[in-house]
This record gives sequence, C-alpha cells and structure tokens, in this order.
Amino acid sequence: MELLKGEDDLTVMMANAIQRGQLMLMENILESGYNIDTPGAVGGMTALLHSLTLKDGDISLYLLQKGADPTCQGLGRLCCPLTCLAHRSDGTRIPELARKLIEG
Repeated sequence: MELLKGEDDLTVMMANAIQRGQLMLMENILESGYNIDTPGAVGGMTALLHSLTLKDGDISLYLLQKGADPTCQGLGRLCCPLTCLAHRSDGTRIPELARKLIEG
C-alpha cells in the first residue's frame, strides 16, 4: 500500500482499516468526524474507491450505507466507482454493489 506524503492520522487509519476489513475501526473513524469522501492515503482514492479495489464487497456496501458519494472520484480523477467495480475480477456482490452505486 503506497501512502501519500503528509496524510493525517485519520486518513491513514481509514486506509488501513479498509485494507484489513476492520468495520468497527471504520465506524470509530467516521464517528470522530472523518469525511468519508476525503481523498485517501492510497493513491488519492476515496474510501469507497479504495474498498472497490479490494475483493470484499461488504466494505463497499458499508461505506455506501454510511453515505459515501458514489460519484466522487478522489484526487486522481482517473477512476470512478463504477469503473473500479467493472474491473473487479472476483464477481463478489457485483449486482448489489452496482445497484447501490447507480441509485446513489
């Protein structure tokens, strides 16, 4: 995981929590006032984009339920959430995730 220089502790903690699938830690970070759509510590991706690059659809659904913006592209603007979802190779929960992303 390549972290951006100068990231604050909560951004790095959120990236690590997503990477490890730690929903309770994500909840604590969000409750502390973390903006769920902040460009994150992994390539400038938002939490949702980061989660979509992983193979755990539960994290992505959780972030959407918590209000993650499915249209937010992060810093790079190279990828949108639907594009990330289309590139997932495992097929896990893709129909449910696609519906949530499209519905917003």
